[in-house]
Amino acid sequence: MLRRAFPTLLAGAVLTLTLACGTGESRRSDAALAPTFSSPDAAVTAVLDALAAKDLAGLQALALSEQQFRGVVWPELPSSRPEVNLPFEYAWGTLHQNSRASLAMTVREHGGRRYRLRRVDLGQDSTKYKTFAVHRDVAVVVTDGDGKERRLHLFGSMLEHGQGWKIFSYVVD
Repeated sequence: MLRRAFPTLLAGAVLTLTLACGTGESRRSDAALAPTFSSPDAAVTAVLDALAAKDLAGLQALALSEQQFRGVVWPELPSSRPEVNLPFEYAWGTLHQNSRASLAMTVREHGGRRYRLRRVDLGQDSTKYKTFAVHRDVAVVVTDGDGKERRLHLFGSMLEHGQGWKIFSYVVD
């Protein structure tokens, strides 16, 4: 009896593990996006800490890299379709240049300041793709050094991928 039931039990165990752990592709993609954070709050706290330290390299490392954009994000974007004829290099180059310029302005304005995170407002503007979502118009509500609550736009968008969160870009529209 057990011998006949074994294939069914094995299939059930594999299905359970797949649902619990995700697919190998998902785990590879999460690792490919490192560092990611378990929540928007954790990601924003890392941004606030790096801003307080004026750590430009640290802030840049929190956002998508070229390899991450190419491997995880670009294949799912409508603009990557061959019929659109938009070269990856152009899409990445524009995003990266604008993100770095916005980040430089953010560091000039907020660098060295200590903010305490109150909450992250993801807003209503988000787009879901096959394996990730992009949340735009993210606002960060903080308490400043004088104890005043402030609503800041320190970056433009966040990437949600599986259980991980990452800064998509520092471009603030």
